[in-house]
Parts: sequence; C-alpha cells; structure tokens
Amino acid sequence: MNIKIKSAEVLEEILKDFFSPRDINEFKKNFLSSSLKKSRQSSESVSEGKVQLDFELPTDFNLITKIDLLITFSADKLPKIKFLELLLFLSHTTSSAGEFATAIDLNKKIIKQTKNNSLLKNIAANAYLSLGEIYSRQAQWEDSFSSLKKAYPLFKELNDSKGCANSENLLGTIYGDMGNLKRAVAHFESGIAYLDESVDISLIGKIEINLGIINNIQGNYHSALSYLKRALVNFQKISEPGRIAEIRHNMGMVFIKQADYTRALVEFDHALETAIKGSFAQTIGIAYLSKAFVYALMKDFRLSEAYLNKAMEISYK
Repeated sequence: MNIKIKSAEVLEEILKDFFSPRDINEFKKNFLSSSLKKSRQSSESVSEGKVQLDFELPTDFNLITKIDLLITFSADKLPKIKFLELLLFLSHTTSSAGEFATAIDLNKKIIKQTKNNSLLKNIAANAYLSLGEIYSRQAQWEDSFSSLKKAYPLFKELNDSKGCANSENLLGTIYGDMGNLKRAVAHFESGIAYLDESVDISLIGKIEINLGIINNIQGNYHSALSYLKRALVNFQKISEPGRIAEIRHNMGMVFIKQADYTRALVEFDHALETAIKGSFAQTIGIAYLSKAFVYALMKDFRLSEAYLNKAMEISYK
C-alpha cells in the first residue's frame, strides 16, 4: 500500500481558514476544476512494518502547483494583511511537508512586501523567524543566525513575548545542534521565562521537548523522560500530531541510550504511525533512521538495511 501526501486535503484546510464558501467555490471552479477529487484508499490489510516500508514521499508538485494558483487567486481577493498571513501560513505548510525551497521563497516574498512598513512588523518578524527555523533544519547555521538577528529585535520592539520565546527556543536548538549545551540550556530557560504556563501551552511544550533532548545527551535519562512526558501531555491537550510524533521519537532515543531496544521500537512505531498519517516528512525520515539503528544494534541487519534505505530515500527528497 502506498501512502502519499494528500495535497487536496491540505488545500481544503487552508481554504476553510482564509476564504468564504463563495470564494472557495470560485477558486475550485476557475482554478482547480476537478483536481480536488479524493482518491480511494485501499482497504488492503497489511502489517505495520509493510505500511512503513511502503510509504512514499514524492516531491509534491501537485501541492506546489495548487499553492501557486492559490496565491494568484488570493492576491486580489484578500486585504494585504490577510494575504501576507496566508503566505506565512503556506510557508509553514510547505515546510512541514519538506518543501523547504518553496517555504523559503514564500517567506522572502513576505519580507519584501513588509519592508519599511511599521504596521507590518509582526508579520515581518514571523517571516524572519520562519526562515531561521528552515535554515536551522538544513544545518545552515549562519543563515539561521542572520534571520534571527532580524526577527528578535522586532519582537522585542513589539513587546511580543511569544515571538521572543520562539526566538530563544530556536537559538537554543541551534546551539544544541552545534554541541554548545550550556548555551542551549540558557536560551531555553530564557524562552520559558517569557511565557505564561497556563496560556502558552504549545510553546512551553516545544521548549520542554528541547530540554528533554539536552538532558538525554547529558545522560540525565530520568529528567529527559520527565520533560518529554510533560510535553506529550501538553500537546495531547491541544491535539498537535506533528509534535506528538516528534516527542514519541525523542522518547525512543532515550530508551536507546538505556539499551531498552524493545521500548525504543515501540516509541518509534508510535512516532511513525502519527507522522505518516499527517505526512510530517522530517519526522518520518528520522524515525526510519532510528529504527534502522536499533535493528543494527540488535544485529537484525536485514530489517536495518530496509529501514536505512527508506530513511535515505525520504531524506534525499
């Protein structure tokens, strides 16, 4: 069974958030025609491992084409601020689907249209932050730092505590990836200090994930699992499957460090099941790689190679 990103479903959600029913019908009729017809899903019964290994992540030209059409359609339909918010939303959507080049282009388009406009500083700051996050995912540290140096002062000027916390969190993530754990923890703690625990559940959860990762690296496994379980509860409250998949994967990484390979595989399977349903490309790729690593440690080299090849395929795309 081949599972692919459902671009039609993604687009349907975007349309509902930004357009009236009348505009949606006009867009579908004049721009999409019959291309939003849903494909039938196979009822074939297959094992979990086969589903995982049969997963396909093609470059979704269909999604990108539809987004281009949507931008053309919405340019004259939406007020400028709403249009820019749509572009920002689309940048997050394409980034989650692994289409980083498209996401970067969208954020640069936003920055170009918000430049020197004091009324649009918040949108500009979020576009710079989004760029910083995309660059960090690709290990382009200097580009990421450069984007954050433009985002953070704007958030400070606007007294935007969430924006500042997001910036601190991303700085902590970068320093953690670079191996500077002390600096990473300092940025994570600065990020949490900006937030209200009862209100900013999602952002606190993101920082808890990162503190879980840092504690795992430092060998503090009990603390790592504690942070990750708290984050899991927070994201289950607000139903964010992408983050839930990420947490499950990181819990699996803690169990690897403890040489509890059975529990590690259980967590990676939870992560893959959630990530495949939501087409969270990056989590899917890293979870395949982690399963390959566990099977290698267990000396099951046949399964390890199968998952490793899948990880390479996903990561390359």
